[in-house]
Amino acid sequence: MARNLLLVTLVAIIFTLLIPITNYYYADQQAFTPDNLVKLELEYR
Repeated sequence: MARNLLLVTLVAIIFTLLIPITNYYYADQQAFTPDNLVKLELEYR
């Protein structure tokens, strides 16, 4: 039981540390801003 709790705690810490890294990569290109939607609409006409 203690080993499972330790494993869950370690996995939670790892995921918590990964959140800023993923935010860094996804913040560069926001998928659906109003400018991107207008650009997509103009490109596909």
